[in-house]
Amino acid sequence: MTDKTKEEKEITTSDISRDNEAEDKDEDVEGQQDQQKEEEDQQEEQEEGQSEQAQDQDQQDQPEQDQQEDQDQEEENKDEPDVLLARSTRLKGYITFCFGSALAYYQALNSDNIINDGSYVVPSSRRQKRYALSVTLCTGCICAVVILLHFDRFTCLQNVWKRAFRPDSHVELFLLIFLAIWWIAATWVHTSVRGTAGDGKNQYNLYFATWVCCINSIWMIDRWLVAAGHSSFGSFMTSWPHRSPAWMAAGFFSFVDLLAILDLYLNWEEATLDEKLLRDTFSNITDSHWQWLLFVTAFTTVPASCFVVIELFRSDLFKGEVEFWLEGVILCCLVCAWLPTVVIATAPNGAASFVGNAYFLTWATAIFVMDVAVWWMHDWRMSIHGVVEEQWKEYEMQKKQVLEQNLKRAAIEQGGNYQQQQQQQQQQQQQQQQRQEQESVASEEAQDETSYKSQQGDESVVPAHASVDEIQSDDESRSNERSILPADSKDEGSVCFKSVSLYSAKIEDESSIGQDSA
Repeated sequence: MTDKTKEEKEITTSDISRDNEAEDKDEDVEGQQDQQKEEEDQQEEQEEGQSEQAQDQDQQDQPEQDQQEDQDQEEENKDEPDVLLARSTRLKGYITFCFGSALAYYQALNSDNIINDGSYVVPSSRRQKRYALSVTLCTGCICAVVILLHFDRFTCLQNVWKRAFRPDSHVELFLLIFLAIWWIAATWVHTSVRGTAGDGKNQYNLYFATWVCCINSIWMIDRWLVAAGHSSFGSFMTSWPHRSPAWMAAGFFSFVDLLAILDLYLNWEEATLDEKLLRDTFSNITDSHWQWLLFVTAFTTVPASCFVVIELFRSDLFKGEVEFWLEGVILCCLVCAWLPTVVIATAPNGAASFVGNAYFLTWATAIFVMDVAVWWMHDWRMSIHGVVEEQWKEYEMQKKQVLEQNLKRAAIEQGGNYQQQQQQQQQQQQQQQQRQEQESVASEEAQDETSYKSQQGDESVVPAHASVDEIQSDDESRSNERSILPADSKDEGSVCFKSVSLYSAKIEDESSIGQDSA
């Protein structure tokens, strides 16, 4: 019984200890959870406090930001009146637009009132006249208003105009792009074979006024880019290496010439229904003539574009020999093709014989092809000159090496050492330098002596009325003083002493001669 009771007691005590341990663990877990909750509450309170502080700071900073913005706005307003639109470089373009569009408007207004009295001027149709009048009138009105805005100094909107037409204004850029597109399209419509001022229509004023406005629109965009701090079209083209600028010009004009000739070839029949002279001229042109012109212009456009595109993907700045000679062969073929083409096409009864786009573009393309060919020949000659210079440098280097080898052999044959000879030469050079320095020092000392003579000259002069005894006594006193002086002072005064002795001897001779005569 006692054993059982003991076992039961032990079991109960173990169960009680286990329960106590479990309760302790539960209390520990609850305590940790409570601590975590407290920490989380503290973090939330801190975050709320920080957010409140940030909001307060933002509220405090907001007035400062508003004040800064107001100051910036005031500074901008102060700077804007300094912009003088009357000095803008684009103002010249707007004035050119006004004059060009006025001339084109007047010519378009009278383009259908033509009397064929032998001048062979082709009148325009009503549709062509209306389009020409609308284009020129719209451009003239826009540019006239813009010119007036450039000189506005009295209205309350003058700062608005200054913002709109300042050097880097995008408002003016959009206006210039619109005018460029407007006049490029108008130029193609007016100067094509079916237009009012097309090939053979002899509407010269309208033709040239249209081209002036078109070129002026592109020039104004170029001026805007320069005023805004960008590079111009010309600097962009000249920045390309090798002959790319000339290839760009030749490719551009050949492509436009291709379009002009293609327009003539496809539309000359429709454009010359009522004009017998033009119809007879174009009808006498053979198909082979048209095909040759189209082939030459297309053949010029393709290699020009290829050589320009190659420069975009070139990793180094030098062309290979194969590419260089391939370019030369292509240029030779183009020159041989364009010389007879420009002569035949622009001659009477040729496809580009009338004053118009085909005539001027054919000549422009031929000139730029010749320019590229001359540029290539110049570079070829420079490459030959560079090769000759390199060969001459190599010859001079080899010559020096041979001379040095001969000198070494001669020194070895004489039993000397080449290095010793070089050292001797260096020593001789040093000795010469030392001699030169000594001579310069001696010359400086001589100059010092002459200056000393000039200073002591008054003391060494003997008066003419002195007797021989006085001179001798003076000489003895000077000799005694000289014996007392140091060596340096003796040397410096030796010249003066000698001069005095010579003068005394001369006086003795004169006195003896005077006694004899007496």
